[in-house]
Amino acid sequence: MESKIRALIKQSMLEKNKNKTITYRSILETAQKTAKKTNVSVTDDMIVSAIKNEIKQLQDLLKFCKEGSDKFIETSEKISYCEMILPKMASETELMDYLNINSVEKNMGACMKALKSEFGANMDGKIASIVAKNYINL
Repeated sequence: MESKIRALIKQSMLEKNKNKTITYRSILETAQKTAKKTNVSVTDDMIVSAIKNEIKQLQDLLKFCKEGSDKFIETSEKISYCEMILPKMASETELMDYLNINSVEKNMGACMKALKSEFGANMDGKIASIVAKNYINL
């Protein structure tokens, strides 16, 4: 996925699309910082996490922008660029099916650990938590 981000940066530079370039560079830099801290090479999970982080920061910024303003439009565009490259997240049904099929222990820690090991960064932690609670209460 790192090579995909690098290719998107090059493409956006050729298109002279400053917003895309800034967005993709920010994602790559965040992933590289995480990799440097853990002393490993950049993984797909790090990039997905960086994309999610970028989206969250942009959504927070969007709350302070006046709707229709240039900054609002620019921030909305950046969010859409991030969402376009974010891998498909596991659905609630997929998460619940995994827990049921594998007869995971009905314990929050065990459920979250199993889901994290199976789906990694391709799941939303909040949704996984809700699914795990529902599974435990079955």
